Amino acid sequence: MFTSNCGFCHQDGGRHPGRGPKLSKSERSDEYIIERIKKGKTGSMPAYGEVFNDAQIGALLAYIRGLDD
Repeated sequence: MFTSNCGFCHQDGGRHPGRGPKLSKSERSDEYIIERIKKGKTGSMPAYGEVFNDAQIGALLAYIRGLDD
């Protein structure tokens, strides 16, 4: 799910910056990341709140946090 929807901007599975920031070792809170996924950022990131359900967004968050291992 990450690769096909997020990987274009978050390079190397989110481990390196690209069009979007590096996501591994993010100091942003879980709440911040969830809201950014849902609502996006004008001119930078599309909103995925109507694309993914809460369980899918939770899985994306778990994936992002798993990059720190």
